[in-house]
Amino acid sequence: MAAPSRRVAVLGGGSLGLLVAAALARPTGRIARQVVLLTRTPVVPAGATAAELLAPAEITVEDRCTSAAPGAAPAAAASWTAPVHVPVRPRQASDALPPLDALLVATKHYDAVRAVQGAHAWLTPGRTALVPLANGLGLEEQLRTAFPAQPLVLATTTYGAARRGPLRVAHTGVGTVYVGPAGGGRAAHAAAEGVLNDFVDAGLHGVWDPNMPRRLWTKAAVSACLNGPAAVLNVHNGALASPAATPLLRAICEDVAAVMAHAGVGPVDAAQLFREAHEVQSSRPREPCVARRDGLTNGTGEPRAGGTLTQVAVRTAPNINSMLQDVRAGRPTEVGAIYGYIVQQAAKHGVATPRLQLLHDLVRLREACGPSDGPVLDVLPPPPTAPAA
Repeated sequence: MAAPSRRVAVLGGGSLGLLVAAALARPTGRIARQVVLLTRTPVVPAGATAAELLAPAEITVEDRCTSAAPGAAPAAAASWTAPVHVPVRPRQASDALPPLDALLVATKHYDAVRAVQGAHAWLTPGRTALVPLANGLGLEEQLRTAFPAQPLVLATTTYGAARRGPLRVAHTGVGTVYVGPAGGGRAAHAAAEGVLNDFVDAGLHGVWDPNMPRRLWTKAAVSACLNGPAAVLNVHNGALASPAATPLLRAICEDVAAVMAHAGVGPVDAAQLFREAHEVQSSRPREPCVARRDGLTNGTGEPRAGGTLTQVAVRTAPNINSMLQDVRAGRPTEVGAIYGYIVQQAAKHGVATPRLQLLHDLVRLREACGPSDGPVLDVLPPPPTAPAA
């Protein structure tokens, strides 16, 4: 019997887009999946022939995880890092595949709606599911408003990736892809199940989550705890594992929890959110991870769980998170999608969020300062000492 077929496009040639496109394009024999990567800028040299424009490009994945852990399978690891050929097309191209089943939106949050509008030729009303993968909150509302004819699937991932070139990406951390429907009804569930099956079939660790809004808010709490402070202080994530940072991380969770209680995602106290927030990232260890046919796991063969939010900072210690990368490069950040959205919801419900508002304003100020190339600190600077009497 022939394998079921799926047609999927990944929108965005950044780190996550490259990693996801390469993973989904690997042949498995279980699902006959056609994958295309849609980018804003060409990845082939100017003056390329028509044949060169249409030829699949080669995406190379560098595995930064340790593959020498007990139980490592060299052949499986090679299948993860072997170059993958994926058609790469400008997002406004009109030579679309026959009807797409899903468009995975892997752009920055602030560019997502505009990017999907640019790729409208690839959408089939009522069929092509939009799957936003960006950081932050509120994107699903924007997509639902802008594209009411398209099914919507909610997803988020804790896989780590770093772009090394136009078609080269480093896999920097094992994780999980959480998927769930954006609404009720059989069609919404079917669309979400199809997307989850794509990820699982491709060897990624996929998990069904029927309460994705809460999952997205919890991940936003993680981002709020780590991204803004690291960007403002110019430190690696590991610096926030310092006991000196713990009161700030707890205070941020208090602000987020207060808003969640009024935003329709269920009441939660700050201590509970603090625990849930670290669990969002707890399946993303930095050592050791093993590439396997059934997914990427740690050396025990299972995704890690437990720990504390401080331990998340320890496990991701070498990371320069995306917000800090953006401010250092002089690029816009996703501060509006993380802090801005939560602060807006707080104002709507009359909830005070002083720590989030301050971090929002400080990141905006940091953006305004322009690019910087100084060293990123590994530890928080010591507190000032009181002058001698």
